Amino acid sequence: NDIKEVVLTGTQLGNYGFDLKNINLKGLIKKVLNETNIERIRVSSLQPKEIDQELINIWKNESNGRLCPHFHLPLQSGSNNILKKMRRRYSSEEFIDITNLINEYIPSASITTDVIVGFPSETEIEFNETLKVVEESYLNNLHVFPYSSRPGTSAYYSKEHTKPEIIKRRSKELVKLSKNIADESMKNIIG
Repeated sequence: NDIKEVVLTGTQLGNYGFDLKNINLKGLIKKVLNETNIERIRVSSLQPKEIDQELINIWKNESNGRLCPHFHLPLQSGSNNILKKMRRRYSSEEFIDITNLINEYIPSASITTDVIVGFPSETEIEFNETLKVVEESYLNNLHVFPYSSRPGTSAYYSKEHTKPEIIKRRSKELVKLSKNIADESMKNIIG
């Protein structure tokens, strides 16, 4: 077997198996672990609600180091109001709890996230909520995306678009925080 690494990926990866009998993402991961000799198995982006104790136990107790200790969980916003407008099914508090749960059970894990800055109607207070959630979460890096209007989306039709100069300023502020978090994470793994 020449395959050294495989990435389990998909746009809604946590929903794997909804159309199949007796299999879900956890079952798939266990099958790959039990039925192959692949040395490195990487799981791409998961929604915060998809992380639970059972999934963490697979990483911690069943993978023998073969599951890469990396979790990419999209935050998108630290404002629960904005998360609702984005139709996200988690709260900022749940996001913080999940990152801390991962860190508690898999302290070597790397946790990364995505944040959208300037979603329509995002106020300064809501942006500051995002900064606060990022600071309170256990993160190793974050990817900052300035909001861009996409035809066909609900947000596209909003009458409350954030001014480009505000998006630019907020993005710059969050990128600076991201750099500090990444620098601190790298310092912690020296040696």
